[in-house]
Amino acid sequence: MQFIIAYIIANIILAYIIFNTEPSIRQQIFGLLIAVTLVLETIIRFKIKPQVTSKFLYGALGCLVAAYTIWILDNTRVLCAPTSLLQGHAVWHILTAAAAGLMFVYYRSEKFS
Repeated sequence: MQFIIAYIIANIILAYIIFNTEPSIRQQIFGLLIAVTLVLETIIRFKIKPQVTSKFLYGALGCLVAAYTIWILDNTRVLCAPTSLLQGHAVWHILTAAAAGLMFVYYRSEKFS
């Protein structure tokens, strides 16, 4: 129950920050959340040593890094073609959805003794 309450509070705070601050801070928050998640996963892997299939975690990480890179390049107009059928923002959404799916499969792969 504590996790659910902390999760809800964290999302309310993040939503407030995202909707009431400069858009540029969103990229920094996204990058920070990726870093925090990686640190927590590393701690869990070394302390608890869960039996999981790591390739899904690495795939999700690759998708998130690629999505973050495309997001920055799209926002800085380096990789921006407004008339193109393929938009950087759309690719960002596809890659983050793929990362979420891979994280689900990663957590689902945990074997319990």
